[in-house]
Amino acid sequence: METYRIPETNLAGLHEQIAKLNKRATKLKVTPVRLVVDHWETVEGTYTGPFGDTIPYTARYCHLSIVGTTPKLQGWTFTAVIQPTEAGNLVKLVPGTVENVPHWFYEAKMTCDHCKMDRQRNEVFVLHHEGGGWAQVGRTCIQDFLGGVSPERLLNEASYLMDSGSLMREAEDEGWGRGSGGWVEPTEPTEVYVSTCAAFARFEGFVSKAQSQLPGGGDPTSARAWMWLNPSKHDRDEIAWLKANGFAVEERDITLAGKAIAWAQALTNVETNNFLSNLKVSASRTIVDGKSIGLMAALVGAYMREVEREELRRKERETMKPSAYVGEVGQRLTLPQLTITNVRTFDSDYGVRTMVKLIDPDGNQFTWWTGYAPDWVEQGEVVTIKATVKKFEEYRGIKGTVITRAAIV
Repeated sequence: METYRIPETNLAGLHEQIAKLNKRATKLKVTPVRLVVDHWETVEGTYTGPFGDTIPYTARYCHLSIVGTTPKLQGWTFTAVIQPTEAGNLVKLVPGTVENVPHWFYEAKMTCDHCKMDRQRNEVFVLHHEGGGWAQVGRTCIQDFLGGVSPERLLNEASYLMDSGSLMREAEDEGWGRGSGGWVEPTEPTEVYVSTCAAFARFEGFVSKAQSQLPGGGDPTSARAWMWLNPSKHDRDEIAWLKANGFAVEERDITLAGKAIAWAQALTNVETNNFLSNLKVSASRTIVDGKSIGLMAALVGAYMREVEREELRRKERETMKPSAYVGEVGQRLTLPQLTITNVRTFDSDYGVRTMVKLIDPDGNQFTWWTGYAPDWVEQGEVVTIKATVKKFEEYRGIKGTVITRAAIV
């Protein structure tokens, strides 16, 4: 289930907007959604005030998920909507149904599995059967596909959940609720928009959604770039100030943007990552429009983080001992002094799964998948365990041993 990080300052407005959505749910005769609190997060730090003074701040975020009625009928669940673009498919998931759809839907033609016709369609629906099957069906064929049962309620539920998910993602934005009116501005050439984002990141420092919510954080880079390219009469003074202080899109910004776009276009094996898959499609388009403004605003930051991660990986490779396979498949081993380097939890068709990454003093890396993480599983902990070797795998040239039935000694 997807979790959203909502600034405390946005909570009141979020509840108000959810209440409005739920009024529409009543008219559509679908079950209203409800917000479920996962946990609270407190961030403390300092920022530089207008006179150079250091000012402490405390910001709180509420991690929420939305719960609603799963759009399901005749064993089929509505899981996603595919919208074609000139560069590929955008896949919009229905919250609360699946974590992702099979990779072939990201490259699928606009065919209908019911009528078998390949024609121009603005969208097709992805359905998942409880028996494990998948199908993509055009809007006009859904009723026949479901055996004559009207799909109106399912379409309403799917649309309602997607609207709720969009609202939650908007509420994560630091600029949400400030009367911007939404991203309805004209289109911009992809290179121009991304170059402008790169210029603002250089001139002011890259400001993400989360960072702009903090006191003194300022507007996000995405909003700054769009303001520069599409200024309103209210932006005249700000534009004049930027020009007077030397802001301009320079050759180095255009170069960075080109590298970021090329990186996104060249992404591979993204079918299991909805964000990266849609980012690749959006970067492959010639324009930035309402479908891709948010994604392309995140491109420069995503690319810069990947550059930093790659540099970190390079340094780690230079200093780390090479990882080797340990033991033999089926062998029960005692593994002393393992450091837990990463713990991640995933929702799957089989329930919650936890991936635990470990490394031993000799640099050998281990992966353990478990449905239940014991109390001792905590990132940074050093443990001695007994485990059975399940298999060996290699990822990005690094050998790793997959273990199972791990228990602390």
